[in-house]
Amino acid sequence: MWNYRFSLTSGRMVTIAALHVSDTSESVPRVEYEAQFIESARRYGRVLWKEPRSTYVIPPEHQLITEGPHVSTRIPPLVYHARLVCYEAFKGDVISELLVIWFGNPEPHTGLLDIVSRAVKDVPWDEIARPCNP
Repeated sequence: MWNYRFSLTSGRMVTIAALHVSDTSESVPRVEYEAQFIESARRYGRVLWKEPRSTYVIPPEHQLITEGPHVSTRIPPLVYHARLVCYEAFKGDVISELLVIWFGNPEPHTGLLDIVSRAVKDVPWDEIARPCNP
């Protein structure tokens, strides 16, 4: 098992306990279906880890796509699910966790730690995470 640690903007040190990357099942997902993509990603997160977790979805950044004379707005084609754990004191308990979901583009020449830490660095951990058992 791999274990990657990094610091959030808040100063909390978190560990990537699990990571799943998949596509949105569309080559170029349309913004009109953004709410459905987000809800589907939330459901899939529950399927992946079989228990309710505190979940934070980072809203997807919209991208302008030009196809010949047509311009459309799309969301990135990949969906990331990162189960993060913090071993620092949290609300009286030792361990806290959070499932963070976001949409992104393929980055074949970037390491996973860089992709995850850049995407989730501003997550409001103390407001959303929940205590968990090791």
